[in-house]
Amino acid sequence: MIDSLTERIEKLIWSDYLRRFGRPGELASTILRYLYGMLRDMLSSHLTLHAMSLVYTTLLSIVPLLGISFAMAKGLGVFDDLRENLDTFLIHLGPDAEKISSQLFDMVDKVNGSVIGGIGVAFFLWTAISTIQKVESSFNYVWYVSKPRSLARRLTEYLVVLLIGPVVIGTALTMIGALGSNSVVSRLEELPGIAGLFLLVGKFLPYLMVSAVFTFLYMFMPNTRVRFKSALVGGLAGGIMWAT
Repeated sequence: MIDSLTERIEKLIWSDYLRRFGRPGELASTILRYLYGMLRDMLSSHLTLHAMSLVYTTLLSIVPLLGISFAMAKGLGVFDDLRENLDTFLIHLGPDAEKISSQLFDMVDKVNGSVIGGIGVAFFLWTAISTIQKVESSFNYVWYVSKPRSLARRLTEYLVVLLIGPVVIGTALTMIGALGSNSVVSRLEELPGIAGLFLLVGKFLPYLMVSAVFTFLYMFMPNTRVRFKSALVGGLAGGIMWAT
């Protein structure tokens, strides 16, 4: 009975029956295919195990990953801006935000060559790259990609992520901070209706930023060509759930 029901559902979703009803039917067919594919893979494959693996890997490698990323941000001259605006960003964590921020940057300050030495830096860099490799492996599993990146591509592309990521985050947080302190913006907020617009933008901006990061990851991490439309759908869904 279950097999028969499953066969009917698959026939309904993957056939062109719904698309005969025009644009609404095409939209319904696309949404049902996404939902069905997601539920099918969650129930029948090892997505949950991969998710738990990523959580465990993150807990083990969060210090090296932050240390390397912030050290690169410091070397590129954007660390001070990143620190100043990250303090504001972490306010959403609640009353312990200031304590968490202080401990985080104290930890990062200790990650330097004079303390851990060359071997330690190499180990931290290897751990950071291994973390990104773990993410790529999980994404390849989700996208049914059997062939990973070559070693040369891994080193170059992973280092690009480690270099560009902190700079982009620092720039974005700096822009958000400047948006609230700029004198021109302050004058605009005094105009009728503008203050409400800025309040609305301020509420939706974190969701848009996180969704943009998710969309980039869904396009970049799998070792295959991912259509922007597909990555955007996943980025919006994942980003909104994560930010919420």
